[in-house]
Amino acid sequence: MADQRRDLDFYPTPPDSGLALARWIQANVPEATRRGVWLDPAAGYGALIEALGYEGVLERATWLAYELQSQFRDQLDRIATTRTVDSLAVDWPAAHVAANPPFGMLDEFVARIVDHVAAHGVWAFVLTRLQWLDDRPLSVERYRRCRPANILRMPWRNRFTGRSPSCTHCWLVYAPRLFRAERTQTEWLERPVLSAEHELVRRHHEMTSTYEDAA
Repeated sequence: MADQRRDLDFYPTPPDSGLALARWIQANVPEATRRGVWLDPAAGYGALIEALGYEGVLERATWLAYELQSQFRDQLDRIATTRTVDSLAVDWPAAHVAANPPFGMLDEFVARIVDHVAAHGVWAFVLTRLQWLDDRPLSVERYRRCRPANILRMPWRNRFTGRSPSCTHCWLVYAPRLFRAERTQTEWLERPVLSAEHELVRRHHEMTSTYEDAA
């Protein structure tokens, strides 16, 4: 029997996925951008923000965190300027974006992020299932306006909970025009090796277990 999906699709970013993205950003995104203002519009407890700053990649960034669930406010306030809001219902500042949106609303988030990148010339990174690229393709019009600069494939199955690993995922990269090649580039990320005692792994387990116990 399939597991019932969590309320508001609360599936925090796995630490290895966040760190893999951080290392790609370190190698490919200008330092001035890494020191800029960043927004996570579906922040949860802050798993993605923590991973991107863990090895110092976005440690000097100014983070904004939008999250609908108020129970995470205390955790987020320690690492970001936080708003308890429906991020799709409010204006966004001209910030770079890193997001692991609720899968049930992924179409809406991608549409918003594509428009945001086109309007402000910023970077954006979106976590999605690889299957989404086939089952829920970007519209031709939206693709022409701001196609992904890169698709960063993760050749492993993500573990969002303590249960069996999920399907394979990727990061969609939306970049300013200066950093976009003529065609979308597909790359394979290397999986970080993290022990069960790693700080981010322990915190991810703690937060997902706490949520399951409360459900």
